[in-house]
Amino acid sequence: MLAEVIRLLVTLALAVSGAYLAKNYPPYYVSQNFALILFIIIGTGLGYVIGGVIGRSLAKLTQLVEKKARKIPSFELLAGIGGLVLGLIVASLITKPVDAVLKPLGLAKPYIITIVYFVLGYLGFTLFVKRQFSFDLGTSPNSASTGVTDNILDTSVIIDGRIADVIEAGFIQGKVIIPRFVLAELQTIADSADDLRRSRGRRGLDVLQQLRKQTKAKVELLDQDFPALNQVDDKLIEVSKEKRANLITNDYNLGKIAMLDGISVLNLNDLAKTLKPVVLAGEHIVITIIKEGKEKEQGVGYLDDGTMVVIENGKKHIGETVEVVVNSVLQTSAGKLVFTIIK
Repeated sequence: MLAEVIRLLVTLALAVSGAYLAKNYPPYYVSQNFALILFIIIGTGLGYVIGGVIGRSLAKLTQLVEKKARKIPSFELLAGIGGLVLGLIVASLITKPVDAVLKPLGLAKPYIITIVYFVLGYLGFTLFVKRQFSFDLGTSPNSASTGVTDNILDTSVIIDGRIADVIEAGFIQGKVIIPRFVLAELQTIADSADDLRRSRGRRGLDVLQQLRKQTKAKVELLDQDFPALNQVDDKLIEVSKEKRANLITNDYNLGKIAMLDGISVLNLNDLAKTLKPVVLAGEHIVITIIKEGKEKEQGVGYLDDGTMVVIENGKKHIGETVEVVVNSVLQTSAGKLVFTIIK
């Protein structure tokens, strides 16, 4: 639409210009009426071609600017516009002395004044964007100046459950964003035929309810999706880049890939390395042994948060719920392992 409007305006302008030339500078070898028709036709033809080129170019430029503008945070865009306005105001204030200096230059004066406006407007825009001044319009403070950034949760960290306590304790600042495709994955897990997966999925949904009730951070569901991407991990990386948000996850591989894309990753397992473990050596816990372990005679069970518990000599008790004593706890970036023996 924009390209056609520009083409029409350019065509009209060149047709009128052709008529003006025919009336004021008619060629001696033809009559004025013929010259008028001829010049209007030539002007219209040139306007249609040139206007089409200009219109398509400006339409593409407009789309490009619009696409880039969508990726610029609103506070940066507002800061840039404020800088542009300030630059133009400064330019208007110095045009009078510039005008006095340039009077002897005649025709060169308007061009130089135009350059002054352009340079000062551009400097104002770029300087304000780089400084990233934030305006108090109800939006979140700028992350570059205050350190507050939005946070996106993945499925693993929701099922883990500790994120609710971390947020409630005030250690997570900024909005907490849960994409709808993560919610859909949780629902799929909760509907699984496998008992363990179903239990983990339902725990994740319970944690979401807990997050919605807490008051320390605003929790927001994000409807944005990426139909071209099939994997939830790929979508999480894309939405984190677009939102310039932290990605909170317990998935070691996802975290590494996200960091390669320049995304700030918060791994709760890394946080747990510096904190006292929930389960301590010598503690008694009750666990259901559901399968055999990698080593001979070992059994394996899981805590409510999905932590793997290895039970020595537990293979013969598979399917039973037993009381075990914690021998040791191993914490890595990939997760936590609890080694126990049957009481």
